[in-house]
Amino acid sequence: MARDGETDMFVESKTRRAASYRAPEEAVTQSNARKLALTAQEYLQSQSLEEADKRIDVIGITIVEDASAVISLVRGVEVG
Repeated sequence: MARDGETDMFVESKTRRAASYRAPEEAVTQSNARKLALTAQEYLQSQSLEEADKRIDVIGITIVEDASAVISLVRGVEVG
């Protein structure tokens, strides 16, 4: 979990090489998002934080030919 101001963020990251057929953030499936949302809810309940602002973000990391990386952030939807 990470924080963005008062919002608890749960982050999924995906890495791909530049030659990949799709962007890394596109590799997060509905099933992945559902599992992460359930895990986030369980964690927040265990910490008595059910009322906190929360969301899921996706970080996409694309490795380019010179071994550098391009990083993108997709701010997600509210969880819960």
